[in-house]
Amino acid sequence: MQRIQHLFNHLQAVWLAPVCIALMLIAPTPGAAQNADIQTLTQRIERLQRDLRELQKDYYRGQKSRAPGAATEADKAVAPGGASSGGQLANAEIRMSNLETEMRLLTGQLEEVRHGIQTVLQRLDGLVKDVDFRLTEIERGRTGTKTMPSSPPSNGAAGPNTDDKADNRADNEAAGQVAANAPPPSVLPKGTPMERYNYAYSLLLKVRLDEAEAAFQEFLAKHGDDKLAGNAQFWLGQTYFTQERYSDAARTFLAGIDRYPKSNKAPDTWLKLGITLGKLDQKEEACAAFLEMRNLFSNLRAQVEKRLRRETRLAGCN
Repeated sequence: MQRIQHLFNHLQAVWLAPVCIALMLIAPTPGAAQNADIQTLTQRIERLQRDLRELQKDYYRGQKSRAPGAATEADKAVAPGGASSGGQLANAEIRMSNLETEMRLLTGQLEEVRHGIQTVLQRLDGLVKDVDFRLTEIERGRTGTKTMPSSPPSNGAAGPNTDDKADNRADNEAAGQVAANAPPPSVLPKGTPMERYNYAYSLLLKVRLDEAEAAFQEFLAKHGDDKLAGNAQFWLGQTYFTQERYSDAARTFLAGIDRYPKSNKAPDTWLKLGITLGKLDQKEEACAAFLEMRNLFSNLRAQVEKRLRRETRLAGCN
């Protein structure tokens, strides 16, 4: 009896609880193959829990058939199903041992899944830091570089005659009318929303900002309800911000907050909105955005938390 009770306690405290908690932690992670593995593990865990409940019932039925301090004849009393309580408990002990072995195997598989997910998360965090670094460098370069106005040539050469100018202007207007009526060419390749988002994001990684802008615009137009739309909205605003188009950036970040308030990029969007408003000399609105961000998100990533504190201080917020 004591051995079976020990097995119950061991399975519940050592195996079932940690495995179930780990499954809950990693369940939201993207990836079709990983989701399939997690779903399989979850189903097996649920089956083991049902078996454990049945074994507990068998165990307690055996306990009730044994009176406290009774002689061994009580152990030989035949149960309603025709088997002795001693036989039921022996069978329960065997099943418990099998459960314990299967739980060990499940735990090993679960550790492999968790390790794979942790590796993916580390790589993703590195990519985000790399993009932020590149875009920050571009922002600094644009701020320190002034574009010199081009002056017309002064070599005394005569320009085209008036008739040629008129003809060219007419041709350009006709071509412009045709282009306006034609549908815009597709920037994104064919594929799933995930593949198209990855393509747009790859353009951003290569700092091809004009192409990335067009790609994210097309993604939002065609996949505005996709789970990655909030990310695409943030990166579209980032392309505007990097090009110092702060009004466009502010409108894009505001739209992202309104349309995708539960996106995993929502904290970053609030942060970038505050920074953009500061660039537009709207200090009061910027501080309000930082404060609202603080109220909405209590658990920020360390990198975002550090940036929020720095930008709040630079904006002179109270």
